[in-house]
Amino acid sequence: MPASSELKIFRTFSDDRSEIFVVQKNTSVSLLTVKRLISSNDRLLNSQINICPCYIDNSGLALTPNGYIYVELKSENDYDKLLQVASQYGCQIIRQNEFMPCWYTLYLKLETTCNPIEVANKMHESGEFACAFPSFSYDPYF
Repeated sequence: MPASSELKIFRTFSDDRSEIFVVQKNTSVSLLTVKRLISSNDRLLNSQINICPCYIDNSGLALTPNGYIYVELKSENDYDKLLQVASQYGCQIIRQNEFMPCWYTLYLKLETTCNPIEVANKMHESGEFACAFPSFSYDPYF
């Protein structure tokens, strides 16, 4: 992804499912403009793109939400509730944890206007689930 006057690439790294670009934007640039600039890159034309806030500590380590959300049901009978809430927030249910049957992994779809931190917080604060939290990626070798 080429840098522009509106975006500056801070760092790139990958995890097992995603290629992650950590960019700094001018304060006057909207997130919609950022998404348009990233989406217009030829290499990323058919890619799912999620834009999330990134947290950079004093040493420069970027902690980046990667679009996944982990949810623990209060009971195995709450799956229908998970389906409803996942649909409401634009999440795809990726898998059930085979060793912990009340735990599910969700992924935020491209069309969603929220970021995974907001969605996980809303799910957790609703009281409908035992637990909900976003997944983060980082580059431990930088």
